[in-house]
Amino acid sequence: MTLISITTSSTGPAAHRQANLIIPGKEVAYGGLSSLLAGSTAAKVQHLRDRDVYLIGSAAAGLQLARAKVGDLIDFSKYSFWDPMHRKFTKKSPDPAEKDYRKVYLPGSFSSGTIFYSPYFHTFIMVYYNKFVDSTFRIRFLDLNAPGSNDPVWITRGKHGKGIAAEDVEALVRYGWSPEQELYRSPAGKGGFNYAGVAHPEYWN
Repeated sequence: MTLISITTSSTGPAAHRQANLIIPGKEVAYGGLSSLLAGSTAAKVQHLRDRDVYLIGSAAAGLQLARAKVGDLIDFSKYSFWDPMHRKFTKKSPDPAEKDYRKVYLPGSFSSGTIFYSPYFHTFIMVYYNKFVDSTFRIRFLDLNAPGSNDPVWITRGKHGKGIAAEDVEALVRYGWSPEQELYRSPAGKGGFNYAGVAHPEYWN
């Protein structure tokens, strides 16, 4: 992964790399499936560069999750990684080939997708393709009735029991995901299957 800044002028847009390669090729491609910005949306409360970004990438046995400040995105040494067994972020990145499901953020098969907050359902939703090239969109939702620990803040029905908002991305590590459901089997193209399926919540959120 790398970061690109885009500027515009009278001659058109121009893209410039901020770094050649941020995440080494031997690591999980964090952000490859989805990235979510946490923290307050009010500038007076928190400067953008100090807000956390949660980056989700696909690995051999499922999804892995990393976290970094916006201002540190181009420095992989500043990333921390979710350790499901101990339920905390650590500085040790997981092996992309890890097969022990206890060490995987969300076990399963994933190739492409989108994680987004739904103002209608008041939780995070994941729409994705798996690796079985069957042209089928699948869906899961973050289950606010399934807190992952005895944390006094992240309890049943959401933060302090009052639901969650779009900026409450920390909920991704405080609650469990629902079981997978089939959402839509798309008509296969000329190659016999579709790939790189994602959701576009910007059209209805």
